[in-house]
Amino acid sequence: MLDCADEPTRLLEMWAELDTLVVVDAVTTGARPGTLHRLDAGGGPLPRDVGLASTHAVGVADALELGRELARAPRRAVVLGLEGQAFGVGDEMTPAVAGALDDLVAAVLEELGAEEPCTSAR
Repeated sequence: MLDCADEPTRLLEMWAELDTLVVVDAVTTGARPGTLHRLDAGGGPLPRDVGLASTHAVGVADALELGRELARAPRRAVVLGLEGQAFGVGDEMTPAVAGALDDLVAAVLEELGAEEPCTSAR
């Protein structure tokens, strides 16, 4: 699992060993906060109109593209983006986003083929 302090480019070695990658990130598309977006990132570039809310010099979309170019990308890659609302430093999670966490967890488990869903503790 990626520590938030790590740059996505550091993941290329780990990604090369994976069959399936599920990335969870905040996004900003103009949709209602708490909306869950699923992007198939295995076949080509992520759409640029989906703003992955990266604070890194190289974002997730760029790291995936670099991994593909270097043959270090997993066979299957999915980005689950949760539409955010407050992106300022120190902003707390809004109720709309917090209310979508159970659906996000269920989506991750489904992508990974988990048999039993779990619920997030709040």
